[in-house]
Amino acid sequence: LSRAHTRHGWWLPVLALAGWAHTIVGTGRWPAGDGPHILGIAMRLAQMLREGALAEFSWCFPSLLAPHPPLAYAPATLAYFVLGGGRWAHLAAGALVLFLCWDGLRRLSGSVVSAHLGLLWLAAAGVVWQQAESYGIDLVAGAFVVQALSHLAASRQLRSHRHAALWGAWMGAAFLAKYTAPMFLWAPCLIAAVWVVRRGRWAQLGAGIAGWAVVALPWYVQRGAEVLSYATTSNTATAELSSHTSLVAGAWWAAENLGWYPAVLIDNIGVPGVVAVALGLWLPFRAGSPRSARWIVILAVLGGWAILANQMQRQGRYLLPALPLLVLFPAVVRGRLLLAPIAVLGAWGALQLYAVGGNTPTS
Repeated sequence: LSRAHTRHGWWLPVLALAGWAHTIVGTGRWPAGDGPHILGIAMRLAQMLREGALAEFSWCFPSLLAPHPPLAYAPATLAYFVLGGGRWAHLAAGALVLFLCWDGLRRLSGSVVSAHLGLLWLAAAGVVWQQAESYGIDLVAGAFVVQALSHLAASRQLRSHRHAALWGAWMGAAFLAKYTAPMFLWAPCLIAAVWVVRRGRWAQLGAGIAGWAVVALPWYVQRGAEVLSYATTSNTATAELSSHTSLVAGAWWAAENLGWYPAVLIDNIGVPGVVAVALGLWLPFRAGSPRSARWIVILAVLGGWAILANQMQRQGRYLLPALPLLVLFPAVVRGRLLLAPIAVLGAWGALQLYAVGGNTPTS
């Protein structure tokens, strides 16, 4: 590959995502599930901006709390602000979220080719198609999580103030996108803590904290008590907001409960996908990828799984932020091209299931 392609390889995912959006428009489908009400809020926010109603926007936007905090609506609001509406706007928002996943994989892997392969592996997961088409917030949270962790890896053990600040800023964005997103962010902070203590990266740590504080702290200072009340209520087994409570009976450490999300993972990427991820964990990474990326991703996934397994309310889509991280392994190892045919077959199968049918898939 040429150096120009390595620097500007964004054109391939842009073309692929444009082709995906064109295919969905051709089916005549509209968003389903939670999509309509989420997109309705984003559309109204964009209308305020287009009409110059900044006072109303500055009052409405921070007031969003349940079921999602404000930045959950940001990509869709941007799409409606630019495009104004129509059949393409919500798909442009989904494509933007997937592009953020690709960009984070590019940074995590240190390779445009690995990022392309990672996006291909993502395309093999049906839940990704569901969420992108109907603007699922779990996919938005996943994009913000992978962005944050990619900057942590790119900081090269917190040598870079810029990447440290962006790590914190994207963590703040994830905190303001989905209340489950921080579950995938706490464990990699342990690695950062080791770097700070062993290598004296205190200034870079300050940059990361400042990045998070600028994005998230003002809103949480204002809304923190309400967030805590909402999160506590939604995780109570007897609350009306809870669902699937029969799946979490008994101790969280019971084998059935611990195995619930791994079963969801198998449902999402299939047994071949799980085998490919396992091989990626075992095989060495290609030269040029950030050395810390492997452990950052492992800790993020295990940390998220540990907390999710202990929650009263469980849904398969809560695991979605782990998918853009897990696809790193088969996409970045030295035998990545040997594993790629599995992703091609999976993506082709997902295309047949989700891009051709007449009914909008829901998660």
